[in-house]
Amino acid sequence: MRGGMVVGLLGGIGSGKSTVASLLAESGAEVVDADRLAHEVLRTPEGRSRVVSRFGREVLGSDGELDRKRLAAVVFADRRSLEDLNAIIHPAVLAEILARVRSHRAGARRGSGSASGLLVLDVPLLSESPLRNDCDALVFVDAEREVRQERLRARGWDSGELERRESFQAPLEEKSRMAGFRIDNSGSLEETRAAVGRLVASLLARGPGDGEIKEKG
Repeated sequence: MRGGMVVGLLGGIGSGKSTVASLLAESGAEVVDADRLAHEVLRTPEGRSRVVSRFGREVLGSDGELDRKRLAAVVFADRRSLEDLNAIIHPAVLAEILARVRSHRAGARRGSGSASGLLVLDVPLLSESPLRNDCDALVFVDAEREVRQERLRARGWDSGELERRESFQAPLEEKSRMAGFRIDNSGSLEETRAAVGRLVASLLARGPGDGEIKEKG
């Protein structure tokens, strides 16, 4: 593999992008979890202060720390609120991800010939982000709507929450068209693990710089 390949994950809410990212990590890939980075930003004194200043103390829990569920209820009820939260979080998260991409491109894992040559971006709203242009390949993680709804009910989401949150994102059809690869994550974990194995083999057979990849199945 020539240098390091950057792979972006796309998909709907509840499709299992994090599951696919974890399986890619098991294969040896390096995964950048943007949600984790965002949580780290919110845990900093500056991040917490800016969020409370914008949204009020009602987004705090009884321990005085940010309550993610309360914050989500506020920002997903109003597009402007979501945009304001993103303005607080995204600059620091974007800077960290770009630094990781540059390090990977510099060849820290060059010539590995294995999944360790892959840098995987698990980034919400990647399809709307300029980070999409830093990806050598995009993978659409798909799952049947009924399966996604059941997963979200298991998380305690109310009926209609999936539709409400997806209204803030690009349509699934648009995300699917962007991607060169598709993984069906509607079945068992072992089925998805096998699909991830095939994906890794296909990515490594090409490598960065080989032109646009189009292989869906």
